[in-house]
Parts: sequence; structure tokens; C-alpha cells
Amino acid sequence: MNRILNSNIKIIVGILVLIIVIAGGIYLSQQNLTGNNDTGEDFEFTLLDGTTKHLSDYRGKVVILDMWATWCSPCQFQMTELKKIYENYSRNDLEIISIDIDSRENVQLVENFRDNFKQQKGIDLNWIFGMDDGSVWKKYQLKSGGIPGTPLV
Repeated sequence: MNRILNSNIKIIVGILVLIIVIAGGIYLSQQNLTGNNDTGEDFEFTLLDGTTKHLSDYRGKVVILDMWATWCSPCQFQMTELKKIYENYSRNDLEIISIDIDSRENVQLVENFRDNFKQQKGIDLNWIFGMDDGSVWKKYQLKSGGIPGTPLV
């Protein structure tokens, strides 16, 4: 009797866990994953060469906005995946914009990171890189609060 009761409890708990996981997945899939609903709204950022650009400069393209920092290990892993995406899709249709969101970092640090990444991993990070003055991170800050953050705009 105890054995049957324990077996039934395990089945009920398993079903409840499954329901919670499915309901959570449905809820999250319907939520805006960024902290702001204006993900397509224009913003300004600075390229590594000092040129000012706007999101609107890339109108008509799919833009993957990669918010990262040089010290972020998950960001480095993500960059290897972004490289695969960048190579597989025409730049006429897709742009990747990697914006360093750490205000303590500077252009030289980012350039050194890219050079070291190429030397150590053999991967040329040859898409658009820029620096954030804090406004891009504030606008697109993920609810998780962490990086990497990669909204599709």
C-alpha cells in the first residue's frame, strides 16, 4: 500500500513540475525580454574610430545588438557564435553591432581584445564594434541585468 502511495505521489509531483515548466515557458515566450518596449527606437553610439553612428543608419537590415564587455567570459563564447552567424548571412541583410557597455573600458582595451581574440582563437571579429556612454545599456538593459545581452532590433 505504501509503495503504491509513494508511486502515485511521485507521478503527481512529476505532473505538477511539468505543468509549472510549461506554464513558465508560455509566460516567458509572451514577455518582452528587454527592459524597454522601444527596442526599435533610434539611438546613437560611437565606433572605435570615433565616428558617431545611429541605429537608423542600418534601417532595412536585421540588427543583432550585442552588449558585452572585455572581461565577460560568456560574451567571448557568444562572439564565436556571432561569427558563425555573421559568416552565414549576407551583410546586406544582417548587421551585428557589438557595443562595449562597461564605462570603465576604452577603445584601446577593446581593440586589444579583438587582436588577442584573433591570435588566440583564430577568429576575426570583423563586424561593427562601438562604445556605449551608458545610454544604449539603459535603453536595452535586459531584465536579467547581466551580459551578454543580445536583443534583435
